[in-house]
Amino acid sequence: MYLTACTTPSAKTSNFWGYINWGMYHIGSTKFMRNISRKDGDVINIKYPDFYPDKLRFFDIQLRAIYESYIPDTELTLLHFNAAWAANERQELLCNVFVTNDNMYFYSNNNGLIFMMPFSIADVLNVMVMERQHYDVLKLQLVSGLSIKLKLFCENSLSVRDQLNFIISNSSSDQPKELATVLKKLHSISKEFEISESFRFDDQALLNAINGNPLKSSDKSMITVAAATDKARDLKLNYTDTMELLKTAKYDVPAKALFHIMIGDESYLIQSLMRPLNSHELLNSRQTLWRCTQQHRLIRTVHSNAVVMLQTVDKMVHNRYYNIIEQPTILKFPFDVEVRITLRIIISSIDSKSSRLVVYFSADTNSRSMAAFIAKRSVEYGFKIRMSQAECEVEKAVNALKNEKKKISAAIKQFGPITSYNSDKPSKDEEKFVGSSKPVSFTSMASAYIYKLRGDFDQASFEFFESLCKFMGSVFEQISLHWVLIVGLFISAFFNMLLSGKATRSYWQSKGVEKYTKEIFTTPNLMQKSVSLAEIDLLTHPNRSLISYDASQSLCFAKFFNEASFYDLAHYHGVHRISAQLTSLRIKRNEVMTELNLLNRLELNFLVQEWKSWVLSEFQNCETIRTSYSSKFDDDIKDYCGSVRYELDHVRTALI
Repeated sequence: MYLTACTTPSAKTSNFWGYINWGMYHIGSTKFMRNISRKDGDVINIKYPDFYPDKLRFFDIQLRAIYESYIPDTELTLLHFNAAWAANERQELLCNVFVTNDNMYFYSNNNGLIFMMPFSIADVLNVMVMERQHYDVLKLQLVSGLSIKLKLFCENSLSVRDQLNFIISNSSSDQPKELATVLKKLHSISKEFEISESFRFDDQALLNAINGNPLKSSDKSMITVAAATDKARDLKLNYTDTMELLKTAKYDVPAKALFHIMIGDESYLIQSLMRPLNSHELLNSRQTLWRCTQQHRLIRTVHSNAVVMLQTVDKMVHNRYYNIIEQPTILKFPFDVEVRITLRIIISSIDSKSSRLVVYFSADTNSRSMAAFIAKRSVEYGFKIRMSQAECEVEKAVNALKNEKKKISAAIKQFGPITSYNSDKPSKDEEKFVGSSKPVSFTSMASAYIYKLRGDFDQASFEFFESLCKFMGSVFEQISLHWVLIVGLFISAFFNMLLSGKATRSYWQSKGVEKYTKEIFTTPNLMQKSVSLAEIDLLTHPNRSLISYDASQSLCFAKFFNEASFYDLAHYHGVHRISAQLTSLRIKRNEVMTELNLLNRLELNFLVQEWKSWVLSEFQNCETIRTSYSSKFDDDIKDYCGSVRYELDHVRTALI
């Protein structure tokens, strides 16, 4: 069944000649296609399975004629539609779109210019629809954050959207469905929209008329699998009159991103609010596809080992408001007490980059007995515990998108799109849910109260540490505000402790004396003393008068001094010893005198040389004044110069 360029012109041939002639493949009559499918039946059966529709065979032949051998044997055309590719606001390319199980192929022939582009289905996150007055815009959100916009004029945009989303979901699944199942599902989606198309437009017109908002050409409301067309509906945020406010929080992600975080096809955050105290019960849960009603309400059921839940997206406006209701099966407690739990989660947009999450909770009982009161309280206690656990999971999910530039695209990629099908008929799972109940034993009630006590203890501990942290934070805040004064205070206290008792005069005087004394005893000192001739005379002639009361008049002292000098006191007791000692001292004095004489001679020679220089210098000065400054050569200078003359003559005669 492979077609060559000879029998069917390819894109290369078309670009060369400027046109393409589809020939018999361009004939679109059902009778002709039936004849084509029956012709050469053996060859056709080898290429296509028996369940492959004739209409898709026709489009698959076109695709292989355009791309020739580029299409592998495993790829078959699953969907075909015509669209105008809005490359920008001024340019549009009318093209044929072929969707296979792995890729999307675009083919356009505009004024002889052939345009072809294939890309992988794995690069598409999800598909959305924007309705306009004269056409619909099909928006393909890519993994890279970019988007492709296609204008659909005659095609059913909602049908194309749901079929594309199903193909994308099946392609990204770990266990993709068989080709026959995929074709059957695509056919059922197409049939559902063919049946409900007329009713959908009538219902939308009636709803707009009731709200006083007729459809305008400038209407830019977004319709996706997770968006509603009706923006005029009541966006109610406060349900405290009928429900208990359980949690309110602000997150730095758009509302649509938070919506996919909560109920994406791969997210189990909302289901975790309904899990039992054993956190592993929900691991084996399964969930059905979302059923989209004519009022654009999404409904699905979630089954787990512990409970069955009905989830409903009651109201939604694209990236602005999402109202989600979650109801588990009725809980039957002992003493015929039934408790119906309702959880309402509201996601509202604050701005384009942040959103608010509000959670309401209500538990209704069938009686007002004490047993009903205890059962209701046990449910509330368990719910508050699970809410705190789910809050941590939401925080982790939001933080995972913190560094993403395209948070909505990243949320869809990580937590999955919202896959749905259109139907107003409740599914079998929904019918089974109505009136179903789940018995609760005394053990579960006791576990709830134990968890309640643990929760109260944890909450008290948390509040204590929180208050302590706040107190420390306020202290550090005050310190940060007055850190200069506090640092100065600490420095002042430090110096006061260091200098305590050291600021008095007496302290520093004693400190100085102590230091001086220590230096005297520890530091070696070298002292020098100059001795004059007068002092030498005193040394050579010691003053002996101090040993007598009157040395000049005492005859005894005179006799002692005279006899001691000549060694004549031998007849006295001890005179010999005194004489010997005096002799020894006088010998040492002679040695000292000899050294003194040498020093005196050296000093005299030094003085003679300096004296000669001085006299010669003064003589030259006198001659200079007498010859050059005769007016200033007065009597005083003349007498002085005469003295200099005499000294010069003495130097010449006596000292030379």
